[in-house]
Amino acid sequence: MRWLLNRWERTCTGQGQLVPVVGEPGIGKSRLGDEFRSCVRDNPHLWVECAGDQFSQSAPFHAVTQILNQGLGWRGDESPKERVAHLERNLELAGLRLGEAVPLIAEMLGLPIPDKYPPLVFTSDQRRRRLLATLTAWVLNAARVQPIVLVLGGEGGSVAREIPATLRDSLTARLDRLGPAKEVAQIAAVIGREFSFELLQAVGAIDEGELQVALQELVGAELIYARGVAPEATYQFKHALIQDAAYEALLKTERRELHLRVAQTITQKLPAVAEEQPELIARHWAEAGARELALAAWKKAAEAAFERRAFKEAEEAYRQALATIRSLPESSERDAQELELVIRSFKCCRQRNDGPPRKPPTLPHAQTLAEKTNNLAQLVVQMAGLFAAVVTSADYYPTASAVADRVLDLANREGSPACLGTAHACHVTVSYFRADLTSAEKHFTAPLRCSSRPARSFLLPWGPGSATEAIRRGCEVFLTSPENECAWR
Repeated sequence: MRWLLNRWERTCTGQGQLVPVVGEPGIGKSRLGDEFRSCVRDNPHLWVECAGDQFSQSAPFHAVTQILNQGLGWRGDESPKERVAHLERNLELAGLRLGEAVPLIAEMLGLPIPDKYPPLVFTSDQRRRRLLATLTAWVLNAARVQPIVLVLGGEGGSVAREIPATLRDSLTARLDRLGPAKEVAQIAAVIGREFSFELLQAVGAIDEGELQVALQELVGAELIYARGVAPEATYQFKHALIQDAAYEALLKTERRELHLRVAQTITQKLPAVAEEQPELIARHWAEAGARELALAAWKKAAEAAFERRAFKEAEEAYRQALATIRSLPESSERDAQELELVIRSFKCCRQRNDGPPRKPPTLPHAQTLAEKTNNLAQLVVQMAGLFAAVVTSADYYPTASAVADRVLDLANREGSPACLGTAHACHVTVSYFRADLTSAEKHFTAPLRCSSRPARSFLLPWGPGSATEAIRRGCEVFLTSPENECAWR
């Protein structure tokens, strides 16, 4: 504690400090933070705290949004328009440029972006870097006004298996002494590390007065924190171990039923939460055994994370979606959906730049899925999508060449100019990337020899701004030019 207070004194003089607190589960890390907070309570400062939660580990910027929600002091009953106006005022006070900061942060928080802000023209990489730079500048500028304490929960997920037996027994005994409040703690544990009075009451179907009494008991027993006044209040388990102990005390059938009720309640009564946190709904559907609903939610979560350039979280959501779909009965429809997910997962994998390149792990399986279709034209499209997903992944040019060969073989069997154009476009791309310009030129001009009516464009599923998009545009100009005199560049 003396060491922490020494660091606090340095912080108050303008020297920022980073303090890692490391120890086994239950040793007292959270208690140390509580005691430190009591010691500095009378000093002007902003205290912001967030904790890991197994149901939020796939949520992009989950910890950051927790920090901002607390730092902005939102009650929970504001309209999106009110929140945007509040966000603008705070960013302006922090000396940030609203034209860039508001769209970046509003998008991250799931808020509508006012029409007065022009669209940002950053690439996905640039947008992510600018967002992180803006958040950093906001915190540093706010810290010039008063000291800020950011307390981050490193548990991140269930650690029940690591809890010593004596500690687990002690936590269980504390819960047992609570009587009816124990059931409330168990329902809350299913919802997550954080929960609202509104959601807890709806899931448990508990009388408002009885629920307030039970929550006051849990606060008095130092098992949960409370923010705000019921029924607008939100709560948080003081420690992941407490949440785990309450959750583990439930029978598996009870857990499934509660997860089902949580998912149904959020979907029906809190649609804004369901829209903003599809990964949360996905995990509850999955724990409830509702696989079809879980699959739909995981796909939505993956797509939302990908749109926000949170590629690590998107990759995890696609992984969960693939695990879910593979548990469903076999069918041609399931195979087609799985192939689509594999292709999207590959694209997500190649976007990540937070470590060494990774090779797509299920390429042979993806090719097997594609081969199962009897529609040659559709198979060409699927294989071309697979090609697009692997062509820029790690050192996968040899594999991309093999896929391109397969696409061309299928296109020759199918015979239409559109399919042949698609196949040759795949070869143009991989040949260009491998600096084999002779081969690139051969495939570039090949569609002209395939038909007296050349395809008007190559079917390439890449987005604008990429090298392959430039190739696509060049091919389209070449193939649609009456004179066909466009030179290869």
